[in-house]
Amino acid sequence: MGAGKLLVRSISNLLLSKQYFSCPPKCGVFVASTKLSAPTVGPGAISRPSSVASSRGGRNTPSISGRTTPSSVMSLSTSSRTPSSALSTGRRTPSQSGRITPSYLGRVTPGTTPSARKPPMKSTRTPGSLSDKLTAGSRASKYVAMTAKQLSTRDSAIRPIEPPSPRQQPSPSRISSTASSPTRTLSSPFGTPKPSLGGRLSTPGSTGIGRPALITPRARIPSAIAMPPPASPVARTLPEASSRPDSASSNQSVVFGEERAQLQSRIEALEYDNGRLRAAADTTSELKATEEQMRQIEEQMNAARSQAEDAQRHASELEHKLGAIERTLADRDAQLLELDAERNQKSSALEQQLQEAIVRADSLQQQYAQSAVSLRETISARDTAERDSESKFRAKDAEVASLELRLKGAQTHFEEERRELGAQVDELRQAGQETIALYEERLSEADRERYDLEARITTLESRASARSPSPALTTKTATSSATEIDNETLREQVVHLQRKISKLEDALEDAQAAQERDEAALADRMRRLKEKEEAMKKELTEGRKEVERTLKSEGTARRRLEEIEEALHESTAALEDARAEVEGLRTELMVRAAIHHKSFVTDISPESGWTCHREWRYW
Repeated sequence: MGAGKLLVRSISNLLLSKQYFSCPPKCGVFVASTKLSAPTVGPGAISRPSSVASSRGGRNTPSISGRTTPSSVMSLSTSSRTPSSALSTGRRTPSQSGRITPSYLGRVTPGTTPSARKPPMKSTRTPGSLSDKLTAGSRASKYVAMTAKQLSTRDSAIRPIEPPSPRQQPSPSRISSTASSPTRTLSSPFGTPKPSLGGRLSTPGSTGIGRPALITPRARIPSAIAMPPPASPVARTLPEASSRPDSASSNQSVVFGEERAQLQSRIEALEYDNGRLRAAADTTSELKATEEQMRQIEEQMNAARSQAEDAQRHASELEHKLGAIERTLADRDAQLLELDAERNQKSSALEQQLQEAIVRADSLQQQYAQSAVSLRETISARDTAERDSESKFRAKDAEVASLELRLKGAQTHFEEERRELGAQVDELRQAGQETIALYEERLSEADRERYDLEARITTLESRASARSPSPALTTKTATSSATEIDNETLREQVVHLQRKISKLEDALEDAQAAQERDEAALADRMRRLKEKEEAMKKELTEGRKEVERTLKSEGTARRRLEEIEEALHESTAALEDARAEVEGLRTELMVRAAIHHKSFVTDISPESGWTCHREWRYW
């Protein structure tokens, strides 16, 4: 029982590690890796014409071809097989030599290809839970309960198969035939144990294999003739895996593929040895040794797989490194070309800079000479301008002083004349007022006298009219003569007064005209004095402005002189810098010409690839 559990565990580990397919719980089948063929559907499938067996879903067709198409239906069935069905569908030939009919890779129907199946379910089966997952009443559940002694008593009646030589790899056809035959012997590592004639556990309706068959077995048509297997895609895909030209990496990939195939063959041989040891184990010590051998075999299988994976990974890494080295070499060549072009360009640029520096130094030297000449001329012009400005300043100061004296005298004279003219105007105004008062007084006296004379004339006329005519004539004559005399006197007085009035009016008009003339002359003199004063003020203002302009021009000349001195110092410093630059460029060109052949430093290492270092020092 321990050997059976160990066998189940090893087969489960093998299937889970390869992950060909997975089955739902309580519905599985154990098939050798060599029994499976390449997929015919899905990605990477190779198309082939469908067979008669593929259309029947993997069912047993003993009446048609006398063979069984392996499929996912090959599970631990609960129904028993009759000897006739076992003989008609089995792979054994009715010969006494016990040879196994060689067959090619096991056929897989399209419905049971790895691409059409469900993804593998990675579940770890423990020996304790194995009996719980078996279907009650099935053959597997009955064989699980058997002990190693019962299995050994049953195995004594069965002839063991001759194991392959340890130095010779087992044939894939031999392994596939033993793994794909439904009625294989118990010595096959993947055979289903059957009870013997005297076994304690017998399947109802079934007969033991150790008992001779009651009927003569029918000769089976070879599987290679009935249904020839498709061409293996492995032999074609290995050379055509890459369209690139043959290189060291591709040759290494082919070698690693062959090593992997050899490791796979070793794994299959170890699996075969595992089954043989399991069939030959009959005691507890042998079972322990078998378990130890199986563990060693599993370790060897794992080591072989890891070696194959490491070899394949190492081949891919070497190929990647080779490609990286080739790319690095191409990059290094391109960098060398670029650096060479850059070196030539920098050399030409440095030569051009040297020529420009020499031209700039010559131009700076010429500018320095011109600046020195212009500075001397500016200094002499400044001295001359300073002397002229000083003489002008002194003349302007004397002129301003004389103008101030003249202005003061004119102001004094103007004040005196203004006082005199004011006094005369006051006198003339007073005389005119007195004349006007006198004229008005005389006019009033003349009017009063005229009024009196008119009143007397009126009185005398009234008196004369009141007298009698006769004596009145003499009186009238005397009176008229006296009146006429008075009238004449009055008329003369009136005429005299009128003449006097006209004279006074003429005198007043003359006085007014003289006053107007005096006022006009005074206004004219005042205007002339004001004009003189304005002219003197303007001259004084212009003199002050001229002084200010002179001061400003002097400050500007001083600033210009300072700027010229600073420009001279800057030109001197620039000339010195240009000379130092030219000397540095000449020295650097000489040094670069001496170390031109040592300007590249290349560091090559397989781990880091090709790396180029180039160091330039620019001035």
